[in-house]
Amino acid sequence: MDREMKKMIFCIQENLLIERFDDQMLVFQVDKNLPYVLNGVAAFILRNTDGKKSQEDIAEKICMKFDVGFRQALEGIEFIYEEMRLKDLIVRVG
Repeated sequence: MDREMKKMIFCIQENLLIERFDDQMLVFQVDKNLPYVLNGVAAFILRNTDGKKSQEDIAEKICMKFDVGFRQALEGIEFIYEEMRLKDLIVRVG
């Protein structure tokens, strides 16, 4: 992941209904009538996608919560963000 990508900041789209279940999350895209179930890591990433934290900031939190290396955390965020962007669940703000 290049340096510029790691600095990008995203926020959650406004057209979503979100319900947490333990460490998982149900995300319902209202305008497309589509449900998504996020596992614990993806749910943690989405909860921290607040329009303020960079991917590096979130990676640091993942390292502490899930006991993984920083590089592995960043790669996971990149993959999950790409999937979320393709599904219009998040939007870039910075």
